[in-house]
Amino acid sequence: MNAIKPLGYLIDTSVWIEFFAGREVSIDIDSALSRGLVYTSPVIVAEIMSGALSKKQRDQLSRLFRELPFIEISFDLALASGRLRSSLRKMGVSMSTPDALIAQSAISEELELISSETIFQRVSGALPGQLVCAGASM
Repeated sequence: MNAIKPLGYLIDTSVWIEFFAGREVSIDIDSALSRGLVYTSPVIVAEIMSGALSKKQRDQLSRLFRELPFIEISFDLALASGRLRSSLRKMGVSMSTPDALIAQSAISEELELISSETIFQRVSGALPGQLVCAGASM
């Protein structure tokens, strides 16, 4: 399979948490943000906003995520996410619906998924696209 050159990055919740905590992550998020290469999705925004945040933090994060290109969950994306979960289940891998939506968003938009979640590490070789699973510095 030929590797697709990603058009940008979809940074998973796990990596944002590390970044906001001041820990080193595998990509230069500040640089990627300044170049307009970072995308987000409804699932990632919802997961981040569900954390224990002060009003000030919530407002700051809301402003940040509002500025990023937003991958909508369309009917086609929902269908493809369901097919992805079904395919993985046949391979003996269970992926949650939110994780499937995140993975399929990256695949559909030709983005590199940056995550430190073990589920993405387990399936990265079986999925089309660029799933990079070294979100936190290793």
